[in-house]
Amino acid sequence: MSLFKNYVQDPVKVGLTKNDKGIPISLPKLSRVINYIEKGKVVCISGRPTSGKSSLMDQIYFIELFKQWREDEAQNKPDIHMMYFNMKSDPKIKFQKWLCLYLKLEFQIIIDIPTLTNGVGKLFDLDSNIKASIDASEEFFSDLEDHLEVINKPQTPSFIYNKVRNYMDSIGYTDQSGVYHLNPEHEGQLTHVYIDNTNFLLSESDGFSMMNEEALQKKLSSYISELRAKYNVNFTIIKPSKFTMSRIIKDSEPNYKDMGAFYDSSDIGLVIYNPYNENNNSYLGYPVNDLVIRGKSRFRSITVVRNYSGIENVTVGMIFLGECGYIRESPHPNDNEGFDDFIEILKDLP
Repeated sequence: MSLFKNYVQDPVKVGLTKNDKGIPISLPKLSRVINYIEKGKVVCISGRPTSGKSSLMDQIYFIELFKQWREDEAQNKPDIHMMYFNMKSDPKIKFQKWLCLYLKLEFQIIIDIPTLTNGVGKLFDLDSNIKASIDASEEFFSDLEDHLEVINKPQTPSFIYNKVRNYMDSIGYTDQSGVYHLNPEHEGQLTHVYIDNTNFLLSESDGFSMMNEEALQKKLSSYISELRAKYNVNFTIIKPSKFTMSRIIKDSEPNYKDMGAFYDSSDIGLVIYNPYNENNNSYLGYPVNDLVIRGKSRFRSITVVRNYSGIENVTVGMIFLGECGYIRESPHPNDNEGFDDFIEILKDLP
């Protein structure tokens, strides 16, 4: 048997006949670096507080992914199952944030949770069109719930491992040679696991003592590698950057070290960065200060610090709407006219 044929020639032939391997992401510059969302991949998203880590995961790898799957009209498309470990947020707030994001993606409505719930600090009163859009969103979220299992509150690495393993074993089997197969009724199913976030892992014993944060994350990373290898499951993980007391601005910039224990177990590592929060206002030539509008910092960047099958250390500028957790690519730092247009649009937001 030729390894060259199996590992090189055959994949090249498949690639030539199939131009759209995986599910596209809505960030074209970033997509050219990290490719589409492919089955059996592990993505680790890191960053400092309030940078937009969960928003990035929830938009690109969760809501938009399900939206594309739902709108795919191909016959015999594979089923999808999504398992979301929501260890940080109040579940009510999480669902409301998802709705705010969906309203932006589907109806171009920019709304935050206080406005949605008529709370203190609301941006505006809901009119009949917005109320109708909220009602129209029910069908999407009803379909999402049919394919979604949300596990709330902090959990141990072993709980996450057993939860995923038990589910996969319930829809498939392992043959005598140790190879896992999905049952016929689940053939081709896409299974996506989301972990938000690893700072909220519950401690457990390693057999001698209770594990600290670093040991817990190493344990979870090892479990993820095992589950991906056996079951071909997708993982998207929020792993916050480790806080340091350094006053050197350079030390705050995205780095592969932000991924910590998940570097080796991940195919893709992304660090989202808010340079304004770090007083890094000339970061890569972007107009960071100009994008602070009415106290809201609208600029972010995403740096690819881990790319198992492609180039690394690529940074793409982003415009971030924290109200609804929406992110899109910014113009090039030299495109002054493009940024001027964005700034005028952002000034008009409520």
